[in-house]
Amino acid sequence: MICPRGQLPRSERQLETLKRGEIRWSERDNGWEVFIPAIAFKNAGSSFFDGRPFRLVRATTAE
Repeated sequence: MICPRGQLPRSERQLETLKRGEIRWSERDNGWEVFIPAIAFKNAGSSFFDGRPFRLVRATTAE
Protein backbone atom coordinates (compact mmCIF):
# COMPACT_ATOMS: atom_id res chain seq x y z
CA MET A 1 0.00 0.00 0.00
CA ILE A 2 1.14 3.57 -0.59
CA CYS A 3 0.52 6.62 1.55
CA PRO A 4 1.10 9.80 -0.49
CA ARG A 5 3.38 12.47 0.89
CA GLY A 6 1.50 14.87 3.17
CA GLN A 7 -1.15 12.34 4.24
CA LEU A 8 -1.34 10.60 7.60
CA PRO A 9 0.10 7.05 7.34
CA ARG A 10 -1.75 4.02 8.66
CA SER A 11 -0.87 2.96 12.20
CA GLU A 12 1.21 -0.12 12.90
CA ARG A 13 -1.88 -1.73 14.43
CA GLN A 14 -3.93 -1.13 11.26
CA LEU A 15 -1.18 -2.65 9.11
CA GLU A 16 -0.92 -5.65 11.46
CA THR A 17 -4.68 -6.25 11.14
CA LEU A 18 -4.40 -6.07 7.35
CA LYS A 19 -1.15 -8.09 7.39
CA ARG A 20 0.29 -5.63 4.88
CA GLY A 21 3.07 -3.09 4.63
CA GLU A 22 3.13 0.49 3.42
CA ILE A 23 5.41 2.89 1.59
CA ARG A 24 5.10 6.31 3.19
CA TRP A 25 6.90 9.61 3.64
CA SER A 26 8.81 10.01 6.91
CA GLU A 27 8.99 13.61 8.06
CA ARG A 28 11.34 12.60 10.86
CA ASP A 29 13.86 11.02 8.48
CA ASN A 30 13.07 13.28 5.52
CA GLY A 31 12.69 10.38 3.13
CA TRP A 32 10.55 7.51 1.92
CA GLU A 33 10.01 4.64 4.33
CA VAL A 34 9.00 1.04 3.74
CA PHE A 35 7.22 -0.18 6.87
CA ILE A 36 6.04 -3.79 7.19
CA PRO A 37 4.88 -5.33 10.46
CA ALA A 38 6.57 -8.66 11.23
CA ILE A 39 3.21 -10.45 11.23
CA ALA A 40 2.87 -9.70 7.50
CA PHE A 41 5.75 -12.11 6.76
CA LYS A 42 5.45 -15.89 6.52
CA ASN A 43 8.40 -16.28 8.92
CA ALA A 44 7.20 -13.65 11.41
CA GLY A 45 8.41 -15.71 14.37
CA SER A 46 12.03 -15.90 13.20
CA SER A 47 14.86 -14.33 15.18
CA PHE A 48 15.40 -11.86 12.30
CA PHE A 49 12.24 -9.96 13.26
CA ASP A 50 12.27 -10.62 17.02
CA GLY A 51 8.75 -9.14 17.14
CA ARG A 52 9.82 -5.88 15.48
CA PRO A 53 8.57 -4.53 12.15
CA PHE A 54 10.75 -4.29 9.05
CA ARG A 55 11.62 -0.66 8.39
CA LEU A 56 13.76 0.71 5.57
CA VAL A 57 14.25 4.44 5.00
CA ARG A 58 15.72 6.12 1.94
CA ALA A 59 16.55 9.61 3.15
CA THR A 60 16.87 12.40 0.63
CA THR A 61 19.90 14.65 0.58
CA ALA A 62 19.80 18.40 0.11
CA GLU A 63 21.71 19.54 -2.95
